[in-house]
Amino acid sequence: TKKHMSSAARSRLLLSHRVTTNSVPSTSDQTGARVRVNKRIHAQQQQKSKANKKKNENSRYEFPGSMPSAFQKDVTRALEQAKRAEKVWSCEITDFYSPPLCDWIEAAVKKNFGEAIVCNRFGGFSGAEQQRVLLARRDNSEELFELAKKDEFFANEEDEGEVDTNNCAIACVNISGKFAFDPASHPDFLGAVLNAGVKREKIGDILVNNSSEGGAKVLATPAIAVFLTRALESVRTVKVTVELFPLSELEGAQGAQVQEPVRTYEASLRLDAVASAGFRCARSKMGEDIVKGNVKLNYNVCEKKNATVGQGDMISCRGRGRVEVKEILEQQNDRYRIELVRYK
Repeated sequence: TKKHMSSAARSRLLLSHRVTTNSVPSTSDQTGARVRVNKRIHAQQQQKSKANKKKNENSRYEFPGSMPSAFQKDVTRALEQAKRAEKVWSCEITDFYSPPLCDWIEAAVKKNFGEAIVCNRFGGFSGAEQQRVLLARRDNSEELFELAKKDEFFANEEDEGEVDTNNCAIACVNISGKFAFDPASHPDFLGAVLNAGVKREKIGDILVNNSSEGGAKVLATPAIAVFLTRALESVRTVKVTVELFPLSELEGAQGAQVQEPVRTYEASLRLDAVASAGFRCARSKMGEDIVKGNVKLNYNVCEKKNATVGQGDMISCRGRGRVEVKEILEQQNDRYRIELVRYK
């Protein structure tokens, strides 16, 4: 029949065949579309499963009623560590946390495990702000805590230099350099360490040496301490040398930390008034920092400029350091003489 068809009819037949072929999906196209749909459904199911798993993990534990939601992730992780310590009789060590978060961890552990699990804080030296929480069963807690507080890199002679690195909680490094012409403060050292790729929760307090020495001492996990000796090369424009420093000598090294005594006379004990005097800045500037959430009173963010400051309180401001309220004396002229110490 095709032999007797005209060229025009033959063209129309070919065109209709192409349209029919294109309008009907091939088997391979149908299979590909089915695979894409199945992948999308599988991804949605996985996402829903992860959400339910996270919800179930959180529901397994009881949290103190007034605990801020921002702490829930870290507290849940600490409770998982406490559960592991209970199961395998080990000493579990959290990251470095602020005092308020350590308080919530201890409260949550007590609420969920009662007296079975013991908590012990350790920051490398007495009075440390950033601390790690050690978790162990009550039966063997003393032995495990003592082992965790040993210095991994400077073991005592009776230990014959053998200390289990997995159980050591904290190590210290000393950062030294020629800072005479380019002095560095606490934020500079913290920024240099974080820029090296270290997470904030892996490092503890930073003790800035006095101006004659320069440099600083940084508390960190043992693994991060070793990493800093290799990775940290400069602070600001100064080339630095990073060496391990014994924890046993850290208590005496605190005296070398930069401390500036400040005496001020104020008409009130408002946070903005005391903080501006301690940090030596304008009261309006300090008020802006407080409203922005850059100021902490006793390690908790305080956005109220009229908050009352008391003796023994600690005020910290991002980028400025810390101020401790040493003494408050009321004067006869209804003013207060306030003795402060600023840690740079």
